[in-house]
Amino acid sequence: MVKLASALPKENERNGIANRTRDLIRNYDSGAMIPVLMLVRTQEVIRNKDFETVPKIEVVHIEAVPDDQADEIRERIVQLHDARVGHKKQPLNFGDDPEAEQPEPAAPLELIASTDAAGVEDAEVVADEEPDDQ
Repeated sequence: MVKLASALPKENERNGIANRTRDLIRNYDSGAMIPVLMLVRTQEVIRNKDFETVPKIEVVHIEAVPDDQADEIRERIVQLHDARVGHKKQPLNFGDDPEAEQPEPAAPLELIASTDAAGVEDAEVVADEEPDDQ
């Protein structure tokens, strides 16, 4: 786990996303994302309620990626993601591409409820397919 300090750099020299305010506002309804590059450092190390040691990082420098380089950065993110997880489960979807193929939602499971002679209620999940015997 890593915690993120909430503040961006206040200095214009280190906050390159501030000049994209109009783009961020315009993209609000569509959910479109603007790729950024950041430099972070550990601001503090804390111990949470579960006694885990957790670094809290702060954004030291942030730059919005120019539109003509956005696809290249997105592709690099996909490459880094796939290398980190060790396999490609499904295409990485950033959630802002209306043309991206979305997985079909699973059909809802059916429940059969019953009450026995002692008044104990029970429910059973009914699957559409029987699992393969192994």
